[in-house]
Amino acid sequence: MRRTMSEKQLRGELYGSSLAESEIGSRLIVAERYADCLRRLARASSEIDRRHLSEQLEDTAGSLDRMAADIASSEHGTEILARAGRLIPVVEKLVESRRKAMALH
Repeated sequence: MRRTMSEKQLRGELYGSSLAESEIGSRLIVAERYADCLRRLARASSEIDRRHLSEQLEDTAGSLDRMAADIASSEHGTEILARAGRLIPVVEKLVESRRKAMALH
């Protein structure tokens, strides 16, 4: 049975002395920032009439928030964050191009 740390414990680990503890804290911060970014993109998607995309981005952001402690302490957490990191610029480009197209019409 795998033990995971609570989010509060992980936040405290950011100031820990070992490299592993520092990495866990850093991953937790990245997960929170990615979730915030996805929520911002969800609002922007809603503004350009992409409600389905907006809902999916909100769901993804919520999942990152709920799973932040597991992502931060898991060996697979780096891959999850990398995938979220690749998703964000793709959606940003989509939203920006749609905004420009709407402005022209």
